[in-house]
Amino acid sequence: MAKVVTMCPNQGCGSNVWDSQPSMVGTKIPAGNFLLSFAILVAGGSPSKTLRIFEHMGLSCIALSTYFRHQSEILFPVICMHWKKYQKQIVTDIKKENEKGIIGAGDGRHDKELNMTIFISDRHTSIKKHMREQLLKVVHYFDLWHLTKNYVDDIFETFVQSTEDDHECASKALAEITPSPMDTMLEKQPKDEAIAKRDQ
Repeated sequence: MAKVVTMCPNQGCGSNVWDSQPSMVGTKIPAGNFLLSFAILVAGGSPSKTLRIFEHMGLSCIALSTYFRHQSEILFPVICMHWKKYQKQIVTDIKKENEKGIIGAGDGRHDKELNMTIFISDRHTSIKKHMREQLLKVVHYFDLWHLTKNYVDDIFETFVQSTEDDHECASKALAEITPSPMDTMLEKQPKDEAIAKRDQ
């Protein structure tokens, strides 16, 4: 972010500060920087490639480390918060509408013998056709991440309405459910310990 400070030589005029981008609501984070990180993430883009393109164009932008900081400290926690809010709402709605029956969620492979009243899936055309033609009495919902119409706006709204404490809490909750990296199994033993174990 560029900041320009102008000083007037006349007494009483003072100075004027101009920022090249505003800050995000309730934070000191430059809006353009944060929104770039947000756009890369929700578009499924490669941050390193995107930032390299900007570099080749001569555009100043955030560093890769800034992207990852935004991702881990704000974006992932906010997306998690939004998902939980959405999930809670859809379960509440489904319970209100359907007191009896089974709710199924999947990728289109389900048993025709089930007495299913609600089915949640992706937006694949063959699933939609099957639901429309074969399972007329089953209510068909789409999974959140397949509804691309408004989820970006909804996630952004969740960010605007949340606090730093909310982000920290969601970040801790994410850390608790995130499995350890696979490469921890490959950590090396000290040489002496390995030899002693071999000789036993």
